[in-house]
Amino acid sequence: NKFKIMKANELRLNNIVNNKYDELKYNLVTGVDSDNIYFNNITFDYVQHEDVEPIPLTDEWLVKFGFERNTTSWTKLFKYSFGLKIKTPHKNRLWYNGLDLKHVHQLQNLYFALTGEELIIKI
Repeated sequence: NKFKIMKANELRLNNIVNNKYDELKYNLVTGVDSDNIYFNNITFDYVQHEDVEPIPLTDEWLVKFGFERNTTSWTKLFKYSFGLKIKTPHKNRLWYNGLDLKHVHQLQNLYFALTGEELIIKI
């Protein structure tokens, strides 16, 4: 697997990413600086940026985040009946107002920017 090097400005606290040293399906970011990405993880509490890769945004992740699917989009309602609608104009392509959403952390960052709240995984 070739990892895409993630830059510090792509990440914020609570983003979910893959760590190539950890067999967990995902890791929660607890800190970022110019050299390292930190996790709340006993085995590897930090790694360098080149050891982390974004997680592809899939239907499975959208369901975990509480989005509901209809024919042409995924929607998640938040305060006062406002919602985030992600269009699916083509198979395996997601976008919001012209912004391609390819990775889980991009959706998390967009949701936080629009709502001021974390996008939480539904269990």
